[in-house]
Amino acid sequence: MPSTPWLRAFPVLFVDDEPDNLLVLRATFSRRFDVLTAPNAEAALALLAVHPVAMMVTDQRMPGMTGIELCAEVRQRWPEVRRVVLTAWGDREATLSAINEGGVHAFFDKPWKVPPLEKILGEAVTAAALADRQAQLSTALLE
Repeated sequence: MPSTPWLRAFPVLFVDDEPDNLLVLRATFSRRFDVLTAPNAEAALALLAVHPVAMMVTDQRMPGMTGIELCAEVRQRWPEVRRVVLTAWGDREATLSAINEGGVHAFFDKPWKVPPLEKILGEAVTAAALADRQAQLSTALLE
C-alpha cells in the first residue's frame, strides 16, 4: 500500500531489544509510515520526550522494563499515544495485565502477521491526524 504524505506526519515507534526484529519492522512498515525505533524502554521514553508519535509497538520481554511496564509509563505521560504489545510468550495473565495496566490497544503474538498490524497502525495514525486537524480547526475558530 503506498504512503500518503499526511501519514508520515504521525510516526510509529517500534521498541524491541532484538536488532533483527527492529530491522524487519522498519523494512515492513517504512514504505507506508514514518518509522522510529528504540532498542529498549529507556531509549523509547527518551525519544517520546522529544518526538510525538501516533503509536508505540513494543516487545513484551525486554531487559530492564517489560513492554507492559513501558506501556503503563507511556499511558501516564503521553495518554494520546496508542500502545501495542508484541510477544512470543502470550498468556492470559500477560494479556489482562497489558490491557489493565498499560491501557494497551492491541496484543499480538509473535510471529505477527502484516495485514492486522498494518491495519491497527493505519487506524492509530489516522486518529492522530484527525485529532491534530480538530485542534487546528478549534484554534482557528477561537481566533
